[in-house]
Amino acid sequence: MITPAYRHRVLTALMIAQVMGGISAGVAFSLGSLLAADIGGTEWGGAASTVTTVGAALFSVVLARVAAACGRRLSLTSGMVLGALGATGAMFAAEWRLLWLLLASFLLIGASSAVNLQSRFVAGDVAATATRGRDLSLVVWSTTIGAVAGPNLMEPGQRLSELLGFSSFSGAYLICIGAQAVAVLVLSVALHPDPVAPAAPDEETATDATSIRAYPMVIVVIASLAVAHAVMVAVMAMTPVHLHGHGASAGPRGDGGARRLLPRLLLGGG
Repeated sequence: MITPAYRHRVLTALMIAQVMGGISAGVAFSLGSLLAADIGGTEWGGAASTVTTVGAALFSVVLARVAAACGRRLSLTSGMVLGALGATGAMFAAEWRLLWLLLASFLLIGASSAVNLQSRFVAGDVAATATRGRDLSLVVWSTTIGAVAGPNLMEPGQRLSELLGFSSFSGAYLICIGAQAVAVLVLSVALHPDPVAPAAPDEETATDATSIRAYPMVIVVIASLAVAHAVMVAVMAMTPVHLHGHGASAGPRGDGGARRLLPRLLLGGG
């Protein structure tokens, strides 16, 4: 029996975790592109976002199996822990300037993106019928807070890096590690007992490629989502690299880099 108090607790925890996961995703798509271009050259600028998206796809399958076998709580917290390990690896990759370590780290960061997607199903599982749409909207909306906050962590991240003696790119990933730790703590406490018990195998509800092919419109929807997501990731990944190439600065405010850049872009100048 899901009580209103438990439902509210789980929804609040999911929203907090979404913000924390959104921060990591925002850093991965913006700062990650700059870092990959800085280490490997401009041609590697889009690799960070590509690897993160691939990681999210792979870990979505893995975490779904964990959720079915062990429950939502272990699945969500495991994904966030993997994301924290990925942020740690990215921090060391920035220090040691190792492209392979950076890409491997972003593969793990993709696990936190998979958690953000899976959290929506948890919200639907515990929501009351009358408020299911609202609850899902709140969880999805919470992700945008982190996605907006993530890229704006570059300046405080640089100041933290200077304070600790790290490279300029490392500080933001330290903040990401802290955000993931908060998400793990919140989910571990709030999702106890587990909102959804492990599922028993059920042949009647199993979904495979054959059943999907029976509905051609599903294939069209999946293809449309894939194309739309490809465009979104391309814009998010390459815009920071493009702006940096035109002279925009990731440094502290007040250096005038962005103000000088905007007229040049509008006038078509290089």
